[in-house]
Amino acid sequence: MKPTFFGQTRYSLYIPDSGAWRASSAGGQGRGEYQDYLYAPERLDFRDKIFTEFTAPALADAAEKHDVWHIVSYSESLPEKYVESLRRTADKFPFLVLQELADGVGDWGPSERIIKEKMGSGGVFGRYRLDDDDVLSKHYFDLVERFVKPEYVGMVVSLPRGIEAIYSNGHYFNFREAHVPMNSMGMLYVSELSELGTIRAPRAGAHDKADRLAPVIMDASEIGYLRTNHGGQDNLLRHQAEIVSDRLVTNMDKFPAVPSTDLIRKNFPSVAPKVLGDERVVEKHGTWKLGDGIQISIDGNSSGITVTLSGDAPKGIRKNPLALSLDLESPGGRGIRSGATLKGLATSINPGIGQFVYFDVKPGSFSASASAFLADGVRIRAAKVVPLVPEAREVRINSCVVDQEGDGVDFSDLSAVQAKAASLRAQAKTSIRDFGVRAWPNLKPILVSALGVDRTNRLKEFVAAKLKSI
Repeated sequence: MKPTFFGQTRYSLYIPDSGAWRASSAGGQGRGEYQDYLYAPERLDFRDKIFTEFTAPALADAAEKHDVWHIVSYSESLPEKYVESLRRTADKFPFLVLQELADGVGDWGPSERIIKEKMGSGGVFGRYRLDDDDVLSKHYFDLVERFVKPEYVGMVVSLPRGIEAIYSNGHYFNFREAHVPMNSMGMLYVSELSELGTIRAPRAGAHDKADRLAPVIMDASEIGYLRTNHGGQDNLLRHQAEIVSDRLVTNMDKFPAVPSTDLIRKNFPSVAPKVLGDERVVEKHGTWKLGDGIQISIDGNSSGITVTLSGDAPKGIRKNPLALSLDLESPGGRGIRSGATLKGLATSINPGIGQFVYFDVKPGSFSASASAFLADGVRIRAAKVVPLVPEAREVRINSCVVDQEGDGVDFSDLSAVQAKAASLRAQAKTSIRDFGVRAWPNLKPILVSALGVDRTNRLKEFVAAKLKSI
């Protein structure tokens, strides 16, 4: 017999006296300001979208062959617009149980009444927590059900391995494979309801200190969750608004990049099309040799980009043989020099590559992704897929898929782009030289008068040398 699971989501509960709720640290505001922040449309609209379009559908997919009840607790003062949205979502997914609470009341105790009602007789059950902007993988209940047994009652189960990404303007970027022991996403408490109606369970507390309160079982054998990082996260409110995006990128930089978006499709099949923007991506299909590379022009600039390649690579090709090179501009619209260091990106000493992200291409048939997000208002003007070693020029590409925030994308063969640029440089060089030849007889007397003969000759030699270097 499969165990019963009870999930718990605190949907922006209004508990102004709770020291544990991080949002209360946003400027030390009073109750009125705290409620204004908590129920601000820009905050709740985002959470409503993530919960209804990502969290709940993924949970339904994972719960398909399991006995699951997921309690969504909200305060009576939650604006009606969002209460109605929760009701529509609960109608669509009957395993959701909505729980309205009086303002200032926490959810853990009142939820036990629902647990006792659904359990009926006594037995062992799993109780897990999930924030309204996080997503559990399809394998979640398959992974944790083996620990929901009498011998594990009083223990906590943590799935430390997951995927993190930054959400920006409806797009997910900067996919990383995280390993965070005792994270909050799906932390499960193995509990038991006795015949007398009492619940025996691990002591609840701060998730990152769970091992101080109870034994913790860790299982990183599979991806357990998708964490949506965004500027409105309550745990970032201690930082000034202008450095939040920088903090997001910095926090994620310690994790390795997700090698392919296939990992997301495997673990979150019901929501992967939305996470990866299947309806809006721009694709190039065919079969061609990479050669010098692929130029990706972006119309309108973007703060992030994800490029996924599929194809075939030669045997013996080295690790990370391709790069996604980025052409960047500052918030003021000026180009960023190729040698500048930016968080989340590698920097090549080759000025033709500059800031980049690796593609982890394996020999034979492959699918590889490179994803990046730029903080502090830096924008991506263009990108290019380039070989880093000679044998990478022989990689055969079947498709190139791009997700970004701009108005459009255009693909070009990089060798053709470089040839055109070289032709333009040659034309400019010829024009400048011809102009100099015509103007020199009139310009020389003026320069000699102002600078003297020696300095004028040195200036002429300097200009000639510069023209040769173009």
